[in-house]
Amino acid sequence: MRSTILMLCLCLLIVPTLASAGDHQWSKAEEIPGLKAAYGMIAGAFLNGEFHVVTSDDGENVVHVRRAGGQWAPPVALAHHKAGFSPDLTVCDGVLHMVGRPKSFSIWHSVFDGRAWRDPVTIPAMEARNRVRITAFDGILHLTHGGMNMDRRRIFHAANSGWGWGHNVPLPDQTGRPTSAMAGLDHELHMVYVSKNSETAWHTSCTRWGEWSTPVQIPGITASRPLDLVAANGGLFCVFAVGDVGLWQQAPVAYCEYKNGRWDTPQTIEGYVCYGNPTAVVEPGLPNQIHLLLPSRVGVMHLQTQDKVELAPVKMKTMKRVK
Repeated sequence: MRSTILMLCLCLLIVPTLASAGDHQWSKAEEIPGLKAAYGMIAGAFLNGEFHVVTSDDGENVVHVRRAGGQWAPPVALAHHKAGFSPDLTVCDGVLHMVGRPKSFSIWHSVFDGRAWRDPVTIPAMEARNRVRITAFDGILHLTHGGMNMDRRRIFHAANSGWGWGHNVPLPDQTGRPTSAMAGLDHELHMVYVSKNSETAWHTSCTRWGEWSTPVQIPGITASRPLDLVAANGGLFCVFAVGDVGLWQQAPVAYCEYKNGRWDTPQTIEGYVCYGNPTAVVEPGLPNQIHLLLPSRVGVMHLQTQDKVELAPVKMKTMKRVK
């Protein structure tokens, strides 16, 4: 009986895969020339491919700097924009929107069309003791802030769909530090904040009909400074300075991801620290890349994630001997 022995065949299967969100590789940080973040607070947003960053200087004027073509322009002080705490930025309908709060506790709103800033306009019947936050979601501007006096630990929310700001409403079941952070994902507006009585972090969301969910604690986060939130890679990323630390004390920087209805374990960004509040920004059209702004003792550092393509391990397949 003749037997035929087939030669052994090796099939090499090499499959390119994208690194998961938890495996983000961060670029080397660069210092933004001439910029210093007063109070350790800063904000950023992309408009028409340019990266815009704002903060307040020691004289309480808003300072604006932009990066185009990989180069940072010199910072410019906006004489008519006063902000005791750092202003906040977002993009809606092709323009930049900025809100701020001067020493008078009133809240103002200003717009940048790519060429110049309009004079700030005070929003009626709104006051805040600390920083004001703004974001755009489904073409609607959303603003949150802490209240005044007896309401200083409550979080207030107002919306603007293009016809002016609506009612300033305290959110139910939510009392936190005076600042929160917002981002839109899966047809809902999400918000994170730090509890008023501890360094625990909480997450809630709002439907298009204005219904807020019951807050749920984010496991693993211990933070006394305000959090930041950004939508990227089909999920949410919460970025924060770790621990119960003072504003100008050194703190590690970490982030955790929310996907498929759950928060992952926080991951520390090795090699970097923050002396204020870290800020995360995503450029429209590049949802896999996160930009991070870190106030330092002398300036502001900028770094970003870099998507990494890896090759899967080589797999071998052996053909059976046939007699």
